Amino acid sequence: MSDKQSHSRKMLGKAHLQVASAAEMVARLQRSAQDKQSADADVAELVARLLQANDPHDKPGYNERMKEMLTEDNRRVAWTKRKWAEELGCSHTTVGNQPMWKKIMEMREENKRRIPGR
Repeated sequence: MSDKQSHSRKMLGKAHLQVASAAEMVARLQRSAQDKQSADADVAELVARLLQANDPHDKPGYNERMKEMLTEDNRRVAWTKRKWAEELGCSHTTVGNQPMWKKIMEMREENKRRIPGR
């Protein structure tokens, strides 16, 4: 076998490995996108359930603002108590006393039990 043929085979082998590596990366990205879509669907379901659990005894104010903010952007369900306090302009203790915060925490715990590893 000539040096040119040997070199061509090596290059072909490298190209094959690169294609296989790229295909593997695409597959990983597709799985990641599916996982993200699944997570987004879980968050949307969680927020819908939170907003449906409307307590008629809830007083308007911070709790109502939390509901409105969750309706505007359901990713806010992942906010910490301190982040909610910062956005609402109140203390983290006030946030912790809101029925909506308590519902968020209950739903997070339920989600952890339902989906191991989260």
